[in-house]
Amino acid sequence: MGDLFSFFTLSNEIYNLRNTSYIRVKGDAI
Repeated sequence: MGDLFSFFTLSNEIYNLRNTSYIRVKGDAI
């Protein structure tokens, strides 16, 4: 149970990181 929770937390962190960098790159391109 704990491993599953940390897995979801980790994937959520990675998703947020990709989202943030994508928005930043998009903002720089404009």
